[in-house]
Amino acid sequence: MSWRGRIVRNPPAEDVESLPELEKKLLKIEEIEPDMPILDVAAKVKRTFPPNEFERDDGSTGKVKNVILADGTGSIRASFWDDQVEIGEKLSEGDTVLIENARSVAGLQERPEIRIGGRTNLEVNPDRIEVGEMKPKRLKISEVGEGLDSLEVVGRITDRSEISTFTREDESEGKVGSLTIGDETGTIRVAIWGDRTEVMDRLERGDVIKITESYTVPGNYGGAEIHVGERGKIETNPECEEELPPVSEIPCEHFQQTKARRIE
Repeated sequence: MSWRGRIVRNPPAEDVESLPELEKKLLKIEEIEPDMPILDVAAKVKRTFPPNEFERDDGSTGKVKNVILADGTGSIRASFWDDQVEIGEKLSEGDTVLIENARSVAGLQERPEIRIGGRTNLEVNPDRIEVGEMKPKRLKISEVGEGLDSLEVVGRITDRSEISTFTREDESEGKVGSLTIGDETGTIRVAIWGDRTEVMDRLERGDVIKITESYTVPGNYGGAEIHVGERGKIETNPECEEELPPVSEIPCEHFQQTKARRIE
């Protein structure tokens, strides 16, 4: 626009009658890219995380709540900031959400994330919306990164810990155990929470396990770690298409020695 140009806000109706209607398109999660200024999407809530408080550079306190959303094409993290946290707190796993006028940013490992802001409209369990189920995604251990959901992985146990107990903020008692598993591409730490720790009594070093419906988080000292919660499943010595190497031949390039973070 040149210096002589001008912008008219809310021009007369006769000037806009001939303009076409803006067609809204619901994106599939696999279509979302970083830095989209506006987007609409329908998805199911796969996982919710407690809100976190943080201190900004100016000394003020902020708050953020993250949820994992999924459809038949993939999963994505959505974050609710400050005043929007209250909206995120009302969501439960399994809810269907219709999100309009959100935006995206580059998050962990440059993966897209959805940001819920003041102009965003969010409708929970709308009657007219159907969302496909996300299929589990099997990966080699070297392919496992942070922020994944509905993960499936097969590995041989190279190390295991004893089950430990801890007290949550609400004074209830929790349990967590950990394993290190590996394949021909490397090793990774697995944290097993709550009732799922019962399987650890039957696991030995050298066993092959198949983990499904798990998710990943950043490890305390870098890299990703796999978490198995109440929806996760562990199958011992399953039938495998490929033979895994013995413990002595499993490389350790991708192993990160971490402690379980209490985010159950």
